[in-house]
Amino acid sequence: MQKIVLTFIALLCGLGAFAQDKDASVPKDAKKKSAGSDRVVVDLFHDNWLTKPDGVETKWYGRGAGLYTMFNKNLIKKNVNIGFGVGLTSHNVYHNMLVGYNAIADSAVLVNYPTRIPNNATTIADDSLNIEYKKNKISTTYIDVPIELRFMTNANAKGRRFKIAVGGRVGYLINGHTKYKGGDYLYGTNTDIKLKQGIIQNINKLRYGATARIGYGNFNLFGYYALSQMFEKNKGPEIAPFSIGFSFNGM
Repeated sequence: MQKIVLTFIALLCGLGAFAQDKDASVPKDAKKKSAGSDRVVVDLFHDNWLTKPDGVETKWYGRGAGLYTMFNKNLIKKNVNIGFGVGLTSHNVYHNMLVGYNAIADSAVLVNYPTRIPNNATTIADDSLNIEYKKNKISTTYIDVPIELRFMTNANAKGRRFKIAVGGRVGYLINGHTKYKGGDYLYGTNTDIKLKQGIIQNINKLRYGATARIGYGNFNLFGYYALSQMFEKNKGPEIAPFSIGFSFNGM
């Protein structure tokens, strides 16, 4: 998985460099006026779930990142254009549940992890261990195809513009897993355990949602809201992810 991600990042950077080289012969003043073309976009954001089952609590430190290469098609001079491209996005949501699977119902489930269980290391029947976790998260990585309609002012003397962009993205899941680090709720020992579940049953492979950006120059505020559910319909809890953070564009 790591090799795939590194290869994809190298490809994106190569595409961005190619687009930059393509304009190498353009006069400096002309390139300044075309600022805001967003050939390479980096998103850094907070991840969370807007809709989720009762009892599910998510942590404030959920986080993610995205890297995209974008291309533009001007509609009205350089003030209105369509941006489209391809990218890689990674999401991490920390929560208080364990992800399981109900084979009879063919449904993914979120269940409370046990907070107190018998201690198998002792012969005292009523002795038990307190179970606490240090990490408990769902991680997903997608190949995304973003498209957005951009409205921007004319470039100022520094080549910067005020910009508003609205659009959406469609993505395909290339990796989904859970990670748990904490008390041994499996066997009731006194040692912490690390568990990684490499397959999340019934998770949606295809996702889509709405995006928005507003900013000045190379700095933007960014938001994404999933219009698709995290799990397949009627085969898992209803969860609608969202992300909000910062977006940086350059090249």
